[in-house]
Amino acid sequence: MTQTDLSPDVPVAVQKTYDVLMEHLRRLLALERVSELLSWDQETVMPPGGAPARAEHAAAVEVAAHGLRADPRMAEWLATLEAEKARLGDVARVNIREAGRIHDRAVRIPESLAAAIARATSHGQVIWAAARRANCFSDFAPVLTEIVDLKRCEAQCLAGPGAAPAELYDALLDEFEPGPERRHRRPARRLASGVDLPTGPHRRARRHARQRSRPAADARSGADGARPPALRNLGL
Repeated sequence: MTQTDLSPDVPVAVQKTYDVLMEHLRRLLALERVSELLSWDQETVMPPGGAPARAEHAAAVEVAAHGLRADPRMAEWLATLEAEKARLGDVARVNIREAGRIHDRAVRIPESLAAAIARATSHGQVIWAAARRANCFSDFAPVLTEIVDLKRCEAQCLAGPGAAPAELYDALLDEFEPGPERRHRRPARRLASGVDLPTGPHRRARRHARQRSRPAADARSGADGARPPALRNLGL
């Protein structure tokens, strides 16, 4: 904790809570760096035969990271700090805001879905590389469809039951461009499989989206307690 994080008059208990939250986020960051290292190794030096095991490694790390993001203690720490926000410094307020975004998204997404996305994107990277070399999109199409289905499922978890297509897209876009003030949505195009995708460049999926206007749902349920249809369809 630096001098710019908290004001001198902040109670000791609040300082300790902030320090605990920051240590928790440092552990999360360490796991995310492990995930990035696994991805780098896969794309640079890993033999192709290691792809199935690497997909399981990626899923295992994501499960551990998701557990930290969705840890119910984060909600308690954040509630304590929010109550003292007026006495916190700018750095601390930003850290608390971003920690809230991380936690709010995680509690909406089932652990099984987070693991499935990590597994599918890791496996899909190897298949995409081979398909690109062979100039054969049909080799990649099945895993692409699987990934898109998983991301649609993630969007339903984040946006809630009955969300409009634009809300589903915003829920995923919020990971990269947080906040409701987005006025540059691109039109959607339809793949041969019937899956709608936004036009323009795509980024490999990572994590973190949030909509403050909706209450956080149980990690396995929609806002009304029912599992989103996409989860049921995927068996998650």
